[in-house]
Amino acid sequence: MEKTKQGQIQITFHWIYIVIAGAIILLFFVGLVVKQKAVSEEQLSFEVVQIMESIFTAAEVSESTKNSIDISGLADTEFFFNCEDGVSNFGIQEQGTRVQNSINPMFSMKTIQAPRLVLWSLPYKLPYKVIDFLFVIPSNAKYVLIGEDDFSDEFERAASTKKETDENGETPELTPREELLKIDVEYKEILQIDPGASSHVRLIVVNDNQPPDIPSSSKLSTLPDDKVSAVVFSGNTVQYYRKSANSFVQDGSPVPLIMVPGERQAAKYAAIFAGDDDIYKCGMQKAFTRLTYLSEIYTSKTADIIDFYDGQTDNICYSTFTSIGTNNIQQEFNVYLSAVNTCNVAITLSEFDSCTSLIVSAVNLMTLNKDMRDTNCIALY
Repeated sequence: MEKTKQGQIQITFHWIYIVIAGAIILLFFVGLVVKQKAVSEEQLSFEVVQIMESIFTAAEVSESTKNSIDISGLADTEFFFNCEDGVSNFGIQEQGTRVQNSINPMFSMKTIQAPRLVLWSLPYKLPYKVIDFLFVIPSNAKYVLIGEDDFSDEFERAASTKKETDENGETPELTPREELLKIDVEYKEILQIDPGASSHVRLIVVNDNQPPDIPSSSKLSTLPDDKVSAVVFSGNTVQYYRKSANSFVQDGSPVPLIMVPGERQAAKYAAIFAGDDDIYKCGMQKAFTRLTYLSEIYTSKTADIIDFYDGQTDNICYSTFTSIGTNNIQQEFNVYLSAVNTCNVAITLSEFDSCTSLIVSAVNLMTLNKDMRDTNCIALY
């Protein structure tokens, strides 16, 4: 009888051992599968981010173009964008995979989750071309113009791929490709805004106005605060605002717009598509870093032009370029170089106000360069 009990106890311990050993083996393989899944997901995230970075780079170097990128297969994936100290970070939210870029200025919302992206490239000129800006725009974002001026009209036409009416007063329909490149832009009063399925609503306020309060009866009031924002253009500055309940509060300080007159002012477009003032200022910092290097090239070109016209004191080109006084390109370019260096240092300290003198010098240089072209002289750019 005792032997039988001992045998039963041994069998019981054997089964306990088998169960424990089996559980350990099972946990090992489960852990291996989970780890492999995590590795696979991380590898997939890395590949996705690398491919999208290549797409962004290709889109940026294609000056003044729009491209539509279908990412419906990643519609459930949220991407993040940030920029600090002149370095951009782009990646998948809650994933360790990301890429950094300290060269190319890229402007976008802080997070994007959309079935499609519109990639829009515009050259930044001050007064000569410095670099191409890339705007990453989700297809489900809405941009609402409040107030009207020449810039808002230009922006609406360019962003929405709006066509001019023909001689019969009819507006041609957009082609399928043009429809894909269309950005959701419209003029609306605050009460008329219908966000629909928009992931973000950005108000663009012109004519020195302030973002209006949001009526409680407005559909806009139902959106979370982080899904609504505003930019206000006042003179040559832009101020960002964020939604707080049914009103808007300032987000950061006013930022000077460092640009010269003309259409398609990339610095102003960039302010519209940047998620906040930090992303905007960081992108501009990249541009000014490149401008510093680029100016060295134009310094050499200035010397070459002077050498070419050297001794031709009776030549109008020589006098326009090097004459004693204030109205010549050589002297103005030296003033411009000084302003570029001052501005580049100031921007690293987030002191954008120190760059306003650069605008005056750039405009003067642009005027003098036009004079050189008009007299069939060798122009600086």
